[in-house]
Amino acid sequence: MGKDNLSGIIIPTKTRPEFVKRALRYYLKMNCPHKIYIGDGSNISMENSIEKLVHGSNLKVSYYNWPNLGGLETQFKLAEIAQEEDIKYLAYSGDDDFIIPNSLSKCADFLGKNTDYATAQGRAALIQLNHTGAHGEIDKLGVYWDKKNLTCETAIDRFKEILQNYFVLEFSVHRTNDFLVGNKMKNIIDPHWGEIYRCCSFAIQGKSKFLDNLYLIRHTHTDIKKFEYMKWITSPNWYKSFHQVSKNLHIQLNDKSVS
Repeated sequence: MGKDNLSGIIIPTKTRPEFVKRALRYYLKMNCPHKIYIGDGSNISMENSIEKLVHGSNLKVSYYNWPNLGGLETQFKLAEIAQEEDIKYLAYSGDDDFIIPNSLSKCADFLGKNTDYATAQGRAALIQLNHTGAHGEIDKLGVYWDKKNLTCETAIDRFKEILQNYFVLEFSVHRTNDFLVGNKMKNIIDPHWGEIYRCCSFAIQGKSKFLDNLYLIRHTHTDIKKFEYMKWITSPNWYKSFHQVSKNLHIQLNDKSVS
């Protein structure tokens, strides 16, 4: 991969060292050419154990221990660091997920040749182990997303398209600058709005291309508490954040229509 197509994978994490080490062992075995950026919100640093794990390899890893930062702040700060290092393309990953490096490269190459596309991705699968934790036998397999595109030419039509055919664009490959724009959640105080806001923002920025490769494997967990939607929409900050989400997206749509 040439300098113009340098790519990075950003991984926010907190108090889950076994998942982080599992991810790094995977990228080591895959001879991943992309740089890994890890932002750790834990009180105890993993720096020494990560250095030991990747020592003598070609895997490029930058680790940061930021105990006072939340997940979204960590994600944004990692992207800023990648931009400062002239990383052209970014993919976001959970600490328990796996991105296929060759597919990331193909998506970045596509974006480099097609400026009207803001994101690209392949197929995504789900795995669930037979017990909690980072290791065990696979108990279930599933589809996270299959063939997903955004093909509309205008920002407003892509905004409608993502709401009608929703998938999590956050996990796609992005130009680093576009990723930063999509993560600027100005004045949105309810973090539960984050995913849908960012996905709508990414859709406004440009089209999204499906490439027929396995791109992402997501690890689902049986011990995660089910999200209570009614409790969320009746919470004090829901409407304030909804109003701000609408305002921010309106500004982005207007900016895109006149650019």
